Amino acid sequence: MLYGGQGTVQTAIASGTPIVGFAMQPEQQINLDNVVMKGAGIRIPINRWNAPKIQLAIRNIIKDTSYKENINTLKKLLESSDGKKNSALAIWDYIINKLN
Repeated sequence: MLYGGQGTVQTAIASGTPIVGFAMQPEQQINLDNVVMKGAGIRIPINRWNAPKIQLAIRNIIKDTSYKENINTLKKLLESSDGKKNSALAIWDYIINKLN
């Protein structure tokens, strides 16, 4: 369960953990909606936060194995993107081409 900030969504994806999310800010809602569109989690709208809805979402995440399969697909995509290397290359490109 998380609020849907960029860091927590990336951490959940990196660990292969399906998401039950509660957005408090617009960017969190967008992040969670993207996870939902990929079938890797459930977003509970702010006007529906209550114990029965939360329990149902958790039960669905546990019972329906497609959430785990879909988050693992995202995990593999994240791992294959080589973000560290690409970030370092982008920084060097900026330093060399923009600051010289």
